[in-house]
Amino acid sequence: MITGRGSLLSLTCVLLTTFVLAVRSEAQTEGIIFQVFEKKDSPLKWKDFRKRQENEAGKKGDNEALLDPSNLTTLLNREGEPYGLYSLDGLPTVDWPPDKAGAKVTLILAWPSAVGYSNLLLDLRDPSVEGNYPSSDVPIYTDRGSHRYSVIFNLLVAHRTLESLDAAIARRADPPYSLPYAPSPAFRMAYASARRSLREALVHGLKDSVRGQLGQESFEAAAKATLIMLEEYGVQFARARRPSFAPQWGVTFEGEIQQPGGAPAEVNGQTFQSVSRLVDCSRDDGWVRLVFDRNKSPDYYKPAIKWAHDNGLKVLGELLDSYSMCCTSKEQWEAHVRTYVCAFSHGGKKPDEEVDEWEVGNEVNGEWLVVKQEKVKKSGESCDRCTGYAGRADYIAYAADYVKKHSGKRTLLTLYWQVAEDKPSSSMFNWVRDVLIPASTGEGTSVKDLIDDVGISLYPDKTPMGLAFDRVFTTLREKYFSRDGQRVMVTELGYWPADLTEEDYEHIWRWGGADLKQKDERVRQGVRAGVAKLYQSAALGYPYSGGGAYWWYYLQEATPDARYTDNELWRALHSVHSAVADATGPCTP
Repeated sequence: MITGRGSLLSLTCVLLTTFVLAVRSEAQTEGIIFQVFEKKDSPLKWKDFRKRQENEAGKKGDNEALLDPSNLTTLLNREGEPYGLYSLDGLPTVDWPPDKAGAKVTLILAWPSAVGYSNLLLDLRDPSVEGNYPSSDVPIYTDRGSHRYSVIFNLLVAHRTLESLDAAIARRADPPYSLPYAPSPAFRMAYASARRSLREALVHGLKDSVRGQLGQESFEAAAKATLIMLEEYGVQFARARRPSFAPQWGVTFEGEIQQPGGAPAEVNGQTFQSVSRLVDCSRDDGWVRLVFDRNKSPDYYKPAIKWAHDNGLKVLGELLDSYSMCCTSKEQWEAHVRTYVCAFSHGGKKPDEEVDEWEVGNEVNGEWLVVKQEKVKKSGESCDRCTGYAGRADYIAYAADYVKKHSGKRTLLTLYWQVAEDKPSSSMFNWVRDVLIPASTGEGTSVKDLIDDVGISLYPDKTPMGLAFDRVFTTLREKYFSRDGQRVMVTELGYWPADLTEEDYEHIWRWGGADLKQKDERVRQGVRAGVAKLYQSAALGYPYSGGGAYWWYYLQEATPDARYTDNELWRALHSVHSAVADATGPCTP
């Protein structure tokens, strides 16, 4: 309670001081203006920059945010919204968070290179304290007055990409990797080109436009070098550790399993043989991920599990796909978990009916899991309400706990790769921090500790990854899933599915060169092969990797009896395994 005139005056002074400081802080908010140069002397205007960033997809392509660089969670402003880009004097600009004075933040946005769109994770340091580029008198930021600073976007991106690449290569020479990267001539050429262009850009006295154009040349080469390193090192690491390193090499069978006709490829014993051939007939490496349907009994899948084991393959049982979760109540989910886990857990007594690992949650942070009722109906589902699966962890807690108690098998949780495309609450790292980590079972066991493997569901044409891969993979491990025995994987992968229309599947981001005519299905098949080879290889390059990559549309796009006789996708996946296993020729299951 406030009594007396002096107390009232003191309160007034405090409130006035607080107000003045708030106004001052707001007025002094720093803004970073990005100058993006191409072939002209003037930088790209906001409209052209935005079209490039969004791949001309409009608001569907909005994808930028400021992140905490330590854990890649989304930073929010005073209104509880992410920091986004906006136009200032016709140029792209972002405000510096007032509470990050003197610190560092990370800007995530989609951006193209000659090899396709990537998510850039662009570290920004407070412009009021940032200095010059290393070994140069060229300042990173130019003070424009009124707390506005400009930066040559192309040059900064080139420098940061090379900085990250150098750090990644250095890290691999030390424990726990302890295997230096052996670069190929292709890497050396790209890396040397990136360094040369960057040096030229930092020569004293150049115009900003020239620096930007040279920076763009450096970035293009650095992007190529980064992806080459990720792909090559994954194979090198897995091959060097072959005797003791046992990642999964898996594909997904989604759709009708027993009978021909449901999926475009007939699913029978020969289909499983194609997976055995994919892993050079190894009886240790191959996995098939079966997507269980709540409307089918476990008996429906018994032939598939037997075919898998007969061909030396292990089975990853996905309890339910994310698109079936919205209309599944907690009671229905728990009954489904009990039915399937009990049906396929026999302590090794019935190996033909045994699931070897259980996926206890699929794409659990997906925004569509909390869509409104009218959207559910449009998608062909019908239910009274969504369950809120993406905003809670009790479903996952029940399934993981039940699997541990009744089968003793490993558990997998698949996250959906998304940062800045949807709401912050469904951003992959925010969801793990805010929903999964605080969750526990009724007995007080941490749900996170019940998860053995954490996977990423990645569709780079819906949510690009590319250059961000190494940092995303290492951050998941080092900041969130660092318990001994926990592994990080890619557990769902695909690119622009062949049999789905734009109404069914919205493709936004291209992979591959801008000149590729990706409306041609045969061209897309080649691009898919490149996507498969990159991420299958890259995921292997970590001592805590569980492998992957569980191509989702394997039946439709990769099996030998699919529509393409050359099977570019199948051959790409097979080539990675053969390079690791040192296979010399075709095998017979």
